[in-house]
Amino acid sequence: MSVIEPFTRPSDSMKWSSAWAITSTRELPTPTTSYVAGADTTQDATRRRHAGTSRPSLSGVTPDPYRLPRSVAPRHYHLELIPDLGAATFAGRARIDLDIREVTDTLVLNAIELSIASCTVDGQSATFSLDEELERLTVHLATPLVPGASVLDIEFTGILNDKLRGWYRSTYTDESGNERVVAATQMQATDCRRAFPCWDEPDFKSVFSITLVVDPGHLAVSNAPEVSSQLSGDGRRVVQFADTMLMSTYLVAMVVGPLAVTAPVDVDGTPLRIVHIPGKE
Repeated sequence: MSVIEPFTRPSDSMKWSSAWAITSTRELPTPTTSYVAGADTTQDATRRRHAGTSRPSLSGVTPDPYRLPRSVAPRHYHLELIPDLGAATFAGRARIDLDIREVTDTLVLNAIELSIASCTVDGQSATFSLDEELERLTVHLATPLVPGASVLDIEFTGILNDKLRGWYRSTYTDESGNERVVAATQMQATDCRRAFPCWDEPDFKSVFSITLVVDPGHLAVSNAPEVSSQLSGDGRRVVQFADTMLMSTYLVAMVVGPLAVTAPVDVDGTPLRIVHIPGKE
């Protein structure tokens, strides 16, 4: 059973990197397709079926409790995530560029099994509430937002669960008989909300800029090609990936752990490589 601990600020071993000031990559490198082989990747087959969409009110509240309001839409997620494989936890920051479509005094998005530390909107602190039943985070605004651009910043922590949902903990046994831990993702259909707060419905497509802060000996892989890798002051490796294409949250992928990777092989113009357990080439 996984237990959510009360939020505490990241320890010295989980300090935020200077890469938080993320800028968009204008020209994307050729995408590299990666596949993780050898780890436990059994998928949880549970899917949720919800009723149709109803029109939101100006306050951002929709009569259908299972669908998010359409008064606000995400355009670009800037994510920094710091996994601690030994503790099976992670810390994160999300900066989300928003398109405000209607006047609203709330921002409603999805989150579950996350401890929220703070929310700010356009640099101003905001109050928030979590609804575990509906798996929602609601940010309450002192001053309503008007149509246009806005920015939501969230700090949070979470768990690498053992349920194969969201960002989860997987293991393998190395050649010496030792158990090794890997953090992997299974976001489909609606489990990205376990990795970071998001508009976790497939029609809310966005661009994702992902930075992973990992142990120096660990491999980090995500959807887009790696564009930089630098050591931070605490000895961790800050790996920044290129912007993704416009896509749904359930397509976000992240793998971190003591893994190896093959050299890229061209397959019909697309470089293909395989991420694998060391010694299992």
